Amino acid sequence: MRRPRVTGPTQVVVLAAALAAAVRLLLLAAPLSPDEAGFLLIARQWSPGRSLYGDYWVDRPPGLLALFALAHGATGLRLLGVLAAVVSVLLAARLARTVAPDRRWAPATTAGLVAALVSSRLLDVTMVDGEVLALPFLLAGLVAALRATLAPRGHLGWALAAGAAGAAALSVKQNLADVVVAVACLAVVLAVRRRPRAALLLAGGAVVGAALTGAVVLGLAWTRGTSPPALWDAVVLFRLRAADVLSAPTHAAATRARDLGLALVLTGAPLVLLRLPELLHRPGARRGPVTASDPLLGWVAAVLVAWELVSVTAGGSFWLHYLVGLVPGLALVLALTTGHRSGHLPALPTWTVLGATVTSAVVGLGVVLVHPPSRPAAEVAVTRYLRDHAHLGRTAVVTFGHPSILEAAGMRSPYPLIWSLPMRVEDPRLRQLAPLIRHRRAQWVLVDPRALTAWGLDGTRAERLLARNYRPAFRSGDLVVWRAVRPGHAWHPPTV
Repeated sequence: MRRPRVTGPTQVVVLAAALAAAVRLLLLAAPLSPDEAGFLLIARQWSPGRSLYGDYWVDRPPGLLALFALAHGATGLRLLGVLAAVVSVLLAARLARTVAPDRRWAPATTAGLVAALVSSRLLDVTMVDGEVLALPFLLAGLVAALRATLAPRGHLGWALAAGAAGAAALSVKQNLADVVVAVACLAVVLAVRRRPRAALLLAGGAVVGAALTGAVVLGLAWTRGTSPPALWDAVVLFRLRAADVLSAPTHAAATRARDLGLALVLTGAPLVLLRLPELLHRPGARRGPVTASDPLLGWVAAVLVAWELVSVTAGGSFWLHYLVGLVPGLALVLALTTGHRSGHLPALPTWTVLGATVTSAVVGLGVVLVHPPSRPAAEVAVTRYLRDHAHLGRTAVVTFGHPSILEAAGMRSPYPLIWSLPMRVEDPRLRQLAPLIRHRRAQWVLVDPRALTAWGLDGTRAERLLARNYRPAFRSGDLVVWRAVRPGHAWHPPTV
């Protein structure tokens, strides 16, 4: 029996997936970011406790914590990031094959684009966060929604799969509603093409699939002590409360916004968007089955990209890894335009677009390998001190939102708000923190006075209690470690 010949485009897809895996494997030993460390810290102890997720609170849905629990540690998390990148590249090829079945190189170029973006230093390749972990679900949801739309009579199974994948993505990061947007747009396309039954089948199937997945996720969270009402408050209502805090202009936010815009340009991704006009000038039939060449699919891609741009920027935080949220829309645009000629507008060559993104990723990787990421020296020194003195107590409070110190030092915190934003929104006057300091429930309290001042927190009462019940034990840079002093115990201050 003759073996099936592996064609050139297939080889490119496999090579793109392998390179994406290799890049992330090169960064296997990268230090954990504060977010990664904090999620691992929460996931390890997630069980019925005194807060949302065991003894801690964070404004993230339970699917993300479940994935971090599965990873268990830093190495497992990095390997999970490798898997997410590889699956995303392969799903990008499947997406292209779905919308461009007659264009031989569309899967290869789309897979190459996604491989370059998920390997880019400009999209924070060193971090495994919600955006990267949700990306396979987003791409799978797009593939399923498009398969259901392109089926001559609709397809309930693909519609159910689209809803399930979309809900899974939302359970990892609550603003990643790409599949919801795509399903809504595609249902409108079917209605415009006078296919009401197929539109109802797509929308209804997606709703059922999403409901079933959501029920499973919420049920699993419930077994660990995380209730749906508490999740609603954390995942939805908290973001509304946080909007006021994040809307206040700060130098740090303005700098991050500038860096985010610059990073987007340097990735070469805007070149993909220059191809959108090609999609919006296609001729098409007014009724009948939706085909891969339907011009309305171009409008679906345009709406999806617009939503993703809003999703990336609306939160007001402007972290680089948010740009991963643009990958599904960019992949769909490139898949729809590769090998296509509109006949109306000059086309920017596909290989030019792909070459720009790949070059950007290679240059960024070179920078990372020459200057690998590292933790700030002050954090390293404080972590080492806490480890060396862990026999005196393993409870610590960090007042400047760096749970990476707690995770690396093997400490636990009696204060549930271990990130800066929840602290600023939920405890701006430090009323939850003050009793912990008064009763010395933490052996160590880590303070960065600059952070408290910059965030506008009213820590007057907490500072008085800290001075009364704790003494400075160690200092590195701007970080000061305070140690609890029991009444009647003599204090022998170390060199600070």
